[in-house]
Amino acid sequence: MQLDRWSDHDVFLIIRDGSLDKFYPSQEWLKPLGEIFAIQQNADEIHANVKVIFSDFRKIDLVIATRSNAEHELKFITRQKIIFSKNESVTKLLNDAPLSLPYKSSYQFEQLVNDFWYWSFVAVTRTVRNDLLASLSLALELYRKCLSLCMWLRDRETGTDIHRIGGVKNELLEKMNIQLNGTSKKDIIALVEQCGKEFDKLAFEWNPEYKKHFPIFEKLLILAEEDLSTS
Repeated sequence: MQLDRWSDHDVFLIIRDGSLDKFYPSQEWLKPLGEIFAIQQNADEIHANVKVIFSDFRKIDLVIATRSNAEHELKFITRQKIIFSKNESVTKLLNDAPLSLPYKSSYQFEQLVNDFWYWSFVAVTRTVRNDLLASLSLALELYRKCLSLCMWLRDRETGTDIHRIGGVKNELLEKMNIQLNGTSKKDIIALVEQCGKEFDKLAFEWNPEYKKHFPIFEKLLILAEEDLSTS
């Protein structure tokens, strides 16, 4: 059996209470595994997340939790394979952990909607004011938010946010009419316009009660195009 060189290793690590500082944000404990090429780290009240790429391009995604936190908040998307455990109660904890399906709250959706349309407005104003570096960066971020909503739809339909084999719902890309044809002011405005139209479609598919924003936003685009045509 040949290993997939493009796959990573997902690891859940339960540690003793009070020992988190040895694993996060410390990186010393990772050195025996190889030379670190790049790393991302973040934490909340329950877990620490460490994503590390080694110089030979092995990638490990670690979720680290103390035992007490794991006992109260332990949920998995898929059933885990226990590699090593010195504690029978921890082993039982892992075996009995409930499975958790991917979920996006109404608050998360509302936040995505508000962020999208707020930054759409800023992208247009920056374009008209000739700040093309900022406006193109914002326009590309709008495209990314459309892709994020596509992934939400994919995960909801498939019942998981873990896709070990690529290609699942890639056809969503083909349905989106978003293209960057250049970096002029008009090109950036066109990109923002395309993203706005597509976001409305995706948001309505996510929640049929969503009120489409583009009909109002289009008035701003008309004003911007008028100003750009006379400048």
